[in-house]
Amino acid sequence: MLCVHLLKMKKLEAKYVPIGDGEKIKFCYLLNSSPLPTNVIAAPSKLPKELGMDKYLDYDTQFDKSFLEPLRTIMDDIGWEEGNDQSTLDQFF
Repeated sequence: MLCVHLLKMKKLEAKYVPIGDGEKIKFCYLLNSSPLPTNVIAAPSKLPKELGMDKYLDYDTQFDKSFLEPLRTIMDDIGWEEGNDQSTLDQFF
C-alpha cells in the first residue's frame, strides 16, 4: 500500500496524502525484482512517478488481474470457453 512509511522513505509526505480509511484505491502489481518486500502496492489514483516504481510494474499480471479475470467470470457464466474460435452470434440467443 502507498502508506506513510513509503512516503516518508522517499520524502514525499508533504506532496502526497496517504491512503485513508474508506478511500478507493488502485492496485499495482510488482515484479519479483522490486526493492519492496511485497508484490502489490496501492495508490489512490495513479502511482507517483517520484517513487521510481515504473520499471518494477508487472504489466502481465496487471492485465490478467484487472481485465482477463473479470472477463473469464463472465465467460464462465454464459458457458463460453477461453480460446474457443468457433463462437458465433447464435450463442447469444
